[in-house]
Amino acid sequence: LRTPVTVIRGLAEGVKDGLYEGKEVSDQIITETQAMQRLIKDLLELSKLEDPDFTIEKQAIELHDLLADVCRSAKPLIEPKKLALDCSIEEGLWKIQADHQRLRQMLMIILDNAVKFSPVGSSIQVSAKHNQGKVLLTITDHGEGMSEAQLKTLFVRYHTTEGNGIGLALCKKIADRHDIKIEVKSTPNNGTEFIFNIPLTKTTD
Repeated sequence: LRTPVTVIRGLAEGVKDGLYEGKEVSDQIITETQAMQRLIKDLLELSKLEDPDFTIEKQAIELHDLLADVCRSAKPLIEPKKLALDCSIEEGLWKIQADHQRLRQMLMIILDNAVKFSPVGSSIQVSAKHNQGKVLLTITDHGEGMSEAQLKTLFVRYHTTEGNGIGLALCKKIADRHDIKIEVKSTPNNGTEFIFNIPLTKTTD
């Protein structure tokens, strides 16, 4: 929180001293306050999910519907960098007990990161296939990649050089609440692959 507060104070003092004026300063203040709002929202969400007494609302959902929603929502993210989004989803009936909005949030965090670290004109792949009562969902980019040291602290809050350091920690907590296992494969300058192992609802004949 210190960074946006410092920027806002500096801008306000500049206006007071007659150094700044006009719409540009107002726009920057709005941008900084929006960043603070996102951070506060993420911190509150993370705090809830870390509380063992907090119960999330799960219901029966069809995983294909969630993935279609995520792929649609990702399109505005990729347009500014002219990225290609390839969504390859195996057909079938994939019922899960889950909180649709929280799983959507989890996947959008990963896609947002993929876009952030992808070079202009590259591609991002989203693929999903059934495997022994589970769905293997993979999100792959061809961006900067990560070192072994970065991978070890990937889901630890504040351990990041970009963003507010909360997003991936929040992503992990949402996954844990849904018994979803996350595996990450990455090498520097060779992209990153997030693999979500999602258990399907057991059915009886």
